[in-house]
Amino acid sequence: MSEPELPDHDEHADSGSPEGFYNTLLRCEWTEPHILAKFQENSVKKILQHAIRHVPYHRDRLGFLLDGNGNINLSRWLAVPTMSRPDVERNYQDLIAEEVPKSHGEVLTASTSASHGRPLVLKKTRLHDTAIACASFRHARTFDLDWARPLVLIRALAGRARRPSDTATAPPKWGPDWMDPEQRGERVRMSVHTPLARQIERLCEMGPTYLNTSPANAMALAAFVARHPEKRPAILALLTVGEYVSQDTRRECREHLGCELIDVFSTAECGVIATQCPEHGGYHMQPELTVLEILDQKGKPCRPGETGRITATPLYNYAMPLVRYQSEDYATVGGSCACGRPAPILSKVLGRSNHHFVLPDGRYVRPEPSSSELRQFIGFRRWQLVQTGTGQAEFRVSAGPGGDPLDAEAAEAYISSIIEGEFAVRVIRDAILGPTSGGKFASVLRDFGEHGEALANVG
Repeated sequence: MSEPELPDHDEHADSGSPEGFYNTLLRCEWTEPHILAKFQENSVKKILQHAIRHVPYHRDRLGFLLDGNGNINLSRWLAVPTMSRPDVERNYQDLIAEEVPKSHGEVLTASTSASHGRPLVLKKTRLHDTAIACASFRHARTFDLDWARPLVLIRALAGRARRPSDTATAPPKWGPDWMDPEQRGERVRMSVHTPLARQIERLCEMGPTYLNTSPANAMALAAFVARHPEKRPAILALLTVGEYVSQDTRRECREHLGCELIDVFSTAECGVIATQCPEHGGYHMQPELTVLEILDQKGKPCRPGETGRITATPLYNYAMPLVRYQSEDYATVGGSCACGRPAPILSKVLGRSNHHFVLPDGRYVRPEPSSSELRQFIGFRRWQLVQTGTGQAEFRVSAGPGGDPLDAEAAEAYISSIIEGEFAVRVIRDAILGPTSGGKFASVLRDFGEHGEALANVG
């Protein structure tokens, strides 16, 4: 019996046929690992050929991958230097392709959030956008989401890819574009900086709905409902993206918003990188869309159980190819997943290194305070735990709603009890705490000195 084959990745590259791309992803979801690996290999070789021919920045950087016949030799892959955000900023014009295949559609402009103080402007193809959307649709399908229900997106509104459909006069719908609009639910957008009371009010007006927002905003909504349980909206599922998701966030959303959290790990530069398994909690890599590497301090691939820096190569952005692009995020490599899907997993997505404390022995740990425990001491105040020096930490609490308690001594004792190692904890009252312009907020942070940027030893 012959082995089943997946179509070549260009077979559904026509930007007008997202349904074909989606169906290809569905076939990939359960196919044999070696077939999936071949599918990815073909895609990698094609974008590398394109980058060498049409992207000035990559001509010399990647040219050594060509053999004597002009074919890509992937045995040399680990010799390709990694690249980073500063590389993109310094070489921006040389990273823009001189030519993009017509089948990949129009070139769009998007940008990252301003978490670095300024956004990074990016060029992307319509096909890259389609690939991200189809991966998201596949992820939603694994959790049996109902396209007919409404979806509320509470996100940073700036920086989305500009496209003609953004100006359409018809009521916006979510879900696959090829479906009958009558079978798709309403899509409502709100800024993440909308006052929480108004966010809750709008969610309640929508009736049973899905919510897509940042983990930080989900936590803020959960805290609001914990204080005002009579205003709890009917959220069917909470779809998060863009930040580290703590167990505290999952508990708070489950208890106060009454729903499970479904997470996607993605970056503005590279798109969808890994998606939460519906059965076992790890994050499935997306080999059809991205070559994902987890690299140690020496640039070598991590083995299962090891933690390293996330390095990604998106396979469909021919407008500005990013080859071995390193984000500031770290993850722990898993093995095969018990669910049976062939895509390997990340057992943990750890976020950035400065979202961990560093101990004197060089180990990195992430304290995980419980919001429900903390309310005994600080009420509903927003909080942030910050390492400010070796063995030193500040527990920063905002000015709370009227009448909220603040037992600084008890808060200090609690925080000390949940941090590994000896730490002197100091409570900082009435700190100004809030999300960035992109809607992100780090509840745990390291803010002192230089300790390298590798989570070499994660406690």
